[in-house]
Amino acid sequence: MSRAIPMVALRTFVKVCRYGSMKRAGESLCISLGAVSQQIKGLESRIGKRLFQRDVHGLQLTSSGLALYEKLAEPMDGIEGCWAAVSGELPGRARLVLSTTSSVASSWLIPRLADFHARWPDIEVSVEVSARLADLRHGHVDVALMYDQGDYAGHSVTPLWYSRLIPVCSPALLVNGPRIEQPQDCLAYPLLQDSDRLNWKLWLGARGCIDKRALRGTSFCDESLLIGAACAGQGIALVSDVLVAREVATGKLVQAIDAAWPAKGYHLVIARERIDEWAIRAFRDWMVQHATDAAHRPHAVRYEAHRPVAPFFDSKINIMRFLPETDLNPSPRDAGKASALDNSPRKGRA
Repeated sequence: MSRAIPMVALRTFVKVCRYGSMKRAGESLCISLGAVSQQIKGLESRIGKRLFQRDVHGLQLTSSGLALYEKLAEPMDGIEGCWAAVSGELPGRARLVLSTTSSVASSWLIPRLADFHARWPDIEVSVEVSARLADLRHGHVDVALMYDQGDYAGHSVTPLWYSRLIPVCSPALLVNGPRIEQPQDCLAYPLLQDSDRLNWKLWLGARGCIDKRALRGTSFCDESLLIGAACAGQGIALVSDVLVAREVATGKLVQAIDAAWPAKGYHLVIARERIDEWAIRAFRDWMVQHATDAAHRPHAVRYEAHRPVAPFFDSKINIMRFLPETDLNPSPRDAGKASALDNSPRKGRA
C-alpha cells in the first residue's frame, strides 16, 4: 500500500461534504461523477471505514466521515487560500466570459442573471458587448450569444429563439393621436429607425405601402436605444418581441398594430472542443431553459381603446392570439374564435 497522502482524494472528500452531493462536487472540480465516487471509495478502502451513508435525506456523513471533515476543512481552506494568493485564482470557482450585443445584454440577459448566480454561485460571469463573433478558440471569451446564423464552422451552435419585429410605442403616444388601423397609419407618427433605416421600409413595403416617409425619423445604432426612445414617447419602434417583453409586461409599451415581421434567430455559439467544460455546459443548459420559457411566453399586447385584451402564444404557427383578458387559458374552440378575431377589422384607437 502506498504511504503517500492522497491529497487529491482528500480535497474531493471536503468538496463532497460542503456541497452535500457528489455530482456538484465533481462539477466544481471539473471531474466526472464516476471519478468522485472512485476517489471516495479509495479513501474508505485506505481508512477501512465508511465516510458516507445514504438515507431519505440524501448523502450523510458517518461519525468517521464527520471526524475527518472537521480535521481537514480548515487546513484545506488554508492550502487553497495560499494557492489563490500565489496564483491569483479563486479556489473552487470558475469564470465564464460571455460576448453579446448591448440590446440582448440589457433587455434579456441581465434581468435573468440573478437566477443563474443563485443556481451556480461558483461561476462568475463577465459580460462583454460586441456585435462580432469573438475568437472562442484562442481568445478570452468562452461563449457568444449571437443575433444571426453566421458562419460558425468549427463551433457548436445552439438555437435559442427566433424573434419577430413588432411596432411598439408608449401608450401615451396613442391617446390623442390618429387611429392605427392599417400599417400605413403608422406614418402619421414619428418613426424610430434602426441604423440602416431599413426595417420600417421593409415592413411597410411587405404590406403594400411604398412611401418615402418610411425612411424618416431618428435612427439608433442599438436596439436597446430604440426601446428606450419608444418608452420615452418619441415615436413607434420596430423591435424584437423577445427583447421588448419586459416593457410590454409592465405597461411601458404596447403594440401599435397586430402585424409582425420575421427577424433573425438568436444562437449560443461555443468552440466545439470546449462544449464539455462544466461551467460552459451549465451556462448553455441554463440559457436553453430560459430561452424555451421566453419563446412560449406572450410578448406583446395590442392597444385597444374600447376592449382590454390579453395574449396567448400559439406555438404551432408562431404568432400571438388575443382573447378577452378574463380567458387566459383558451379552449380549442375559443382559439378558433381568436383566429377569426385576428382577421377581422379592429375598432378603437391603435
